Amino acid sequence: MNQNSKGKKILNAISGIFLPIINLITAASIIKSILILLAAGDIISKDGGTYRIFYAVSDGVFFFMPFMLAITSARQFKADPFIAMMIPFACLYPAVSDILENGNNFQFLCFTVPPAVYHSSVIPVVLAVGFLHFVEIPCDKWLSEALKGFLKPILSMIIVLPFTFLIFGPAGTWIGAFLQKHSLLSMN
Repeated sequence: MNQNSKGKKILNAISGIFLPIINLITAASIIKSILILLAAGDIISKDGGTYRIFYAVSDGVFFFMPFMLAITSARQFKADPFIAMMIPFACLYPAVSDILENGNNFQFLCFTVPPAVYHSSVIPVVLAVGFLHFVEIPCDKWLSEALKGFLKPILSMIIVLPFTFLIFGPAGTWIGAFLQKHSLLSMN
């Protein structure tokens, strides 16, 4: 395979992951903009229920983006979407995310999990679901149908979650910070 077709496959994969959710991201941004304008014009109160509910949906799209990306990545990488959803379940579970997003770490399988931000993140879940695809291949091949239903998710999480918390999450945080720093530098 030549460089051009590899690049095209990567771009197609990225498009396949993000295009299904781009309209939701756009709608959430427009809703949030309208809310800001209405609140600035004292047409609605930030303390009112209407503002809070519409703000929740507009902000929730970004906060819970890893769930949407788990589904679209699973489609793109041909992984089980329900098993893929287990990855952001672990990353965004409050007892986990509260610790990591506050700059603290904890022990997981004898390793120290470094701080990382998972809500609104893109890279960790996409990498994890891509890896999940390769974990599922031997599960599909070697597990009987009777065992696959519950053993495949268990084995997948035993293998994928350590990589997610120890490699993909920190890498995603580092790459995101790098891109943010360099995009800000290019604006100056």
